[in-house]
Amino acid sequence: TRTSVEDVNIEGHDGFIAYSDDPNLGISLCEVGIQFNDDFIEWSISFAQKPYPDACAVAKEVTRQSIVNAK
Repeated sequence: TRTSVEDVNIEGHDGFIAYSDDPNLGISLCEVGIQFNDDFIEWSISFAQKPYPDACAVAKEVTRQSIVNAK
C-alpha cells in the first residue's frame, strides 16, 4: 500500500525499500526490509511535521548500521 516499492541492496543484503508520498507532507514514511542470513530486518521511519530529513535516507542508514553492528 505504498506509493513506491523498489529492490535495494545494503551491505550485500537484498531487500526492498518502500515509501508513501503524502500530498501535504511529501515523502514522510519510508520502510526498508532486508534479508539478513536466516532472518529479516525491517525498519519503518515516519515523520509527522515538517521540516524533517529524508525518511528513506534515515531508514537506509539505520538498516546499514544494524547490519554492520550485528556482525
